[in-house]
Amino acid sequence: MSEKSDAPINKEKKIIDTQLAELTKKHKELNDRLNKLKGSGPKVMVMEDRDKPRQTYILDKGSYEKRGEEVSMGTPAALPKMPGKFPKNRLGLAKWIVSPENPLTARVIVNRFWQQIFGIGLVKTSEDFGTQGETPINQELLDYLATTFVESGWDVKNLMRLIVTSDTYKQTSKATKVSENDTNYSLDPENRFLSRGPRFRMPSWMLRDNALAASGLLVPKIGGSPVNTYQPEGVWEEASFGKKRYSRDSGEKLYRRGLYTFWRRIIAPPSFFDNSNRQTCTVKPFRTNTPMHALYMLNDESFVEASRSLAEMAMTTAGNNDLNRLELIFRRLLARSPIATEQEIMFKALNRSREAFKKDPGAAAALLSVGEKPINDKLDQVEHAAWTATSLAVMNLDEAVTKQ
Repeated sequence: MSEKSDAPINKEKKIIDTQLAELTKKHKELNDRLNKLKGSGPKVMVMEDRDKPRQTYILDKGSYEKRGEEVSMGTPAALPKMPGKFPKNRLGLAKWIVSPENPLTARVIVNRFWQQIFGIGLVKTSEDFGTQGETPINQELLDYLATTFVESGWDVKNLMRLIVTSDTYKQTSKATKVSENDTNYSLDPENRFLSRGPRFRMPSWMLRDNALAASGLLVPKIGGSPVNTYQPEGVWEEASFGKKRYSRDSGEKLYRRGLYTFWRRIIAPPSFFDNSNRQTCTVKPFRTNTPMHALYMLNDESFVEASRSLAEMAMTTAGNNDLNRLELIFRRLLARSPIATEQEIMFKALNRSREAFKKDPGAAAALLSVGEKPINDKLDQVEHAAWTATSLAVMNLDEAVTKQ
């Protein structure tokens, strides 16, 4: 065959070789990328049962060398037996825990939801349903709610609706006379007999969320990465001996719900001052009762900025009428209108703030500069600062920080 006839074949072979080289290179790049992605993924320990279960014995005083009677897997004799159809392993245990025949699980869950709504459970020792725990104050009610919960298919929304739409929950939390000398507070101080509606101070994470919601700053986005909100300088550095530095987020991340706030193991967010140390599982909530509560709400950047935002809302939507502005602030924070006495007190405080900021415009500017949200330049700074101080005062009323 001549060289001329071989030319098209050689040309085609070159094209194929070039394409093959490109595809080989691309295949390697994609393969490297895939391996990198596989390596960057989180590693999770996966357990499985042994084919032949290990023999287990009762140990004399816990000594592994002193074996007693051999025992097999099972459930507490005081509770219903595990059905024979369930496998004798972790899966079977999980099925038994949530089976309708097991009364304990539903009671524990219902009691915790009741505690969340009323501040105290039908069983006060919500962390202990054993022999050291309290006997239910109302066994029939607990059983009814637990049975209803299971029969609904473990429908939490249905359970919550059932409780909050009940006449028991809709009672007023005010003290009422039940006799000439007694009130429902004196006869039932902890409200164990449900003589009135629930009343208890909100936890710290709820205080912040409530302030953000009332001021219109709250970002209700669901899901996403943790966020670093406002925090005093040096907290992480001091706790980690300078090894960790706190980098605050910006924009809408500052106004996410407290649920998404980043929590370092060695140091909790300072705003969560009444939470457990997370070293152990804590079922019963702490009730905020500390001077830090007032210091935090009056001075923390989140609350001052929320007050500024609420003041701006009142000034831009309620006109120039002071009463209308105060009405909006009260309704946003307390869900009611101010009474005559409160109007008088708040207007006196408002006028004092106006006079103070007129004498010191720099103080007004400093107050309005707190927080990342831009200042509304269309508003008079002295007036805006005065209403910010007023909003902050209402935000710190006992009624504003209490579920009632």
